[in-house]
Amino acid sequence: MLIENLRKKKRRVVVVADRLPHEVIKYLEANRIAVIHHHDQQENKYTKAGISRAKNIIMLHQQDIDNLNEFIDFQTDFTKYKRKNHQLVVYIHLHEPQSRVLFAELDKTMNGYDPAIKVKQINIYQSFAQALFEKQSILKSVQANNSAHLLIIGFGSIGQQIALQASAQLSGLSKTKFKITALDQFIMEAKRDWLSDYPDTVESVPITFRSFDIKSDRLEEVIREQEQPVTHIFICLDDDLDLWAGIELSNKFPQVPIFIEYSEGSFAEKWIQSEVSGNRLIYSLGTFQEVLTEENIFK
Repeated sequence: MLIENLRKKKRRVVVVADRLPHEVIKYLEANRIAVIHHHDQQENKYTKAGISRAKNIIMLHQQDIDNLNEFIDFQTDFTKYKRKNHQLVVYIHLHEPQSRVLFAELDKTMNGYDPAIKVKQINIYQSFAQALFEKQSILKSVQANNSAHLLIIGFGSIGQQIALQASAQLSGLSKTKFKITALDQFIMEAKRDWLSDYPDTVESVPITFRSFDIKSDRLEEVIREQEQPVTHIFICLDDDLDLWAGIELSNKFPQVPIFIEYSEGSFAEKWIQSEVSGNRLIYSLGTFQEVLTEENIFK
């Protein structure tokens, strides 16, 4: 995704990673991308990566704790070897609020290396949701009906950011009846994370949390039993089940906008068009390929 985008822009890219499949390494090297195997306690990985000549470092592990540990390693390396690089900007992906608090504490100790180095936090899940609502605003349809009931199927990192961005977009509509219903197989864990990470939303964002297994429970029944009619459906699952669920719901509720993950112009989009009868309101959530670009990361 981001690597390919950077290579298209003729940027020199070095990947530091651990446990990459052989096929992936071959693909990267075929595209003239240097691969350095990341091993814990390997002190010379930054030297091998040419950190003294780099313009940007992007710490993009999936887990926040891995990015925080990477940052500590980076800080230690610069202190120990007294490195200098006035052009360097470090981007660190942190999506959990408590991780950003912890990073602020680490930031206070950053006095061992060149102070000219800039460090910027990014949140790719937030960027994903922001891009969605910039492209597919729900404001007009909500204003027309004075009602917004968002059904979010899959309340992980993406689903929670959609809830936050939708709430921000609709916050000024005082006459609108606003509600979110969150469905997830592990809803108690998702609810605990939400209330812990975003305690300020308890009063401002009315959310109903409901346990739901897409493989065994019936979405149609959940939607039809809602007292306030569902106005928008966001399917944020981790596998291809979102395609099947989107098509099924589109046939049952043709007037309700449904958002699922697929690339415009992709095989999935053509398949959806062939499977769905009539003119249904199915839209793309967007993809990380669209978000992870030089323009979005380095802004």
